[in-house]
Amino acid sequence: MKKLITYCLGFALTSCLLHGQATFGTITGNLTDAENGQPVVGASVTLRGTFIGATTDAKGRFTLRRITPGTYTVAVSMLGYERLLLAGITLRAGESRTMEIPIRPVPLQADPVVITASRREQSLQEVPVSLATVTARAIADRNSVTLDDALRFVPGVSILSDQVNIRGSTGYSRGVGSRVLILLDGLPYITGDTGEINWETIPMFSVDRVEVVKGAGSALYGSSALGGVINVITKEIPSQSEFRFRLFSALYDKPRYSEWQWTTKPRFSSGIFAGYSGAAGPVSYLVNVARTVDESYRENDAYHRWSFFAKARYVLSSSQSLAVGVNYLDRSHGNFFWWKSLREPLRPADSQRDGLVNSKRGNISLAYQQFVTDKFFYTAKLIYFGNFWRDDSAGRVNNVSASHLVSTELQATYELSKPHILTFGIAANYDRVSASLFG
Repeated sequence: MKKLITYCLGFALTSCLLHGQATFGTITGNLTDAENGQPVVGASVTLRGTFIGATTDAKGRFTLRRITPGTYTVAVSMLGYERLLLAGITLRAGESRTMEIPIRPVPLQADPVVITASRREQSLQEVPVSLATVTARAIADRNSVTLDDALRFVPGVSILSDQVNIRGSTGYSRGVGSRVLILLDGLPYITGDTGEINWETIPMFSVDRVEVVKGAGSALYGSSALGGVINVITKEIPSQSEFRFRLFSALYDKPRYSEWQWTTKPRFSSGIFAGYSGAAGPVSYLVNVARTVDESYRENDAYHRWSFFAKARYVLSSSQSLAVGVNYLDRSHGNFFWWKSLREPLRPADSQRDGLVNSKRGNISLAYQQFVTDKFFYTAKLIYFGNFWRDDSAGRVNNVSASHLVSTELQATYELSKPHILTFGIAANYDRVSASLFG
């Protein structure tokens, strides 16, 4: 009797195991590099929505067992390769399916190298202050026409009517400068009369990245950097000839309330950018031209702008180089300062309806760099920034200003030992202003 019970239990257990094997499915496969066909070792292969997974072996093979019949998504991930999601994989009871999966390698994102925090190149993880970067890709994706448009997406940075504020370091102070220092390739880029930032003069089509130091930088950059530092770094000149072209166009929607509408004509914004770079022997160069027009959604707030930017680099020897930069802007825009009333917020005050501001701004820069030894190098920079603007209202001249700013800097870097680097230098500024605004 006991033997009969044992035989019955054994038969039942065997039947259950055979039935279980028949109801489950299996997925096997090979994971290979899409470029060279070599097996990818150590990749993770999982079924989304389940706990079933495997790791590829030395030959790139994997096996997923005991899969309940159904439709699944196979997820493949491996450091240095793109992440794959293979949807719609249907498996029936008892089915064994084989897959050949090529996976494409992708470059790894390394820590960016910054130069603003300590006035020398270093990894972002090594900087002693809080620093954020805005890449050229981010600027292009958001179609930021001016630098202040791009900075609005940086945490801790706020822009109010052309005034920049980093972590509450400054308030709104129109016409009296800024406690945030802006640099163009490491040199001060502020006006000589009011000390303000001219956002529209930054050559956005030539920007490689923007570094924002969120904290006082007066120890390295002087008292004008009490509120932080914004360093605009232009693109390196490529070794091969390159032509770039971009244009955009936009249409303003109607105001939310009909009482706010001041015109029946559609208002447009558009721009065109073109650039060419090349090389001739030891000289490489880059030239960009831009034209932007914004009719604005507010009355007497439109602008027309032409800009030109050129940069050249001459390699004197294996340890010496000379760089020259030229930037010019011609702009004409309305003078919308405050709204007329609560019922007409998109119209200016009557005294501003005929206001027109014409401005011309430009700069010329020189930079010489020499590596004396493998542990010591120095850089000498010189920049001239000219700023002229004229405010016309009702056919008469209200305010005229012409400012000239010359900045020069000599900086040296010496590596005392591996963890100790000494950076020192001297800087001088000279400005001259002739303006009816200041008497």
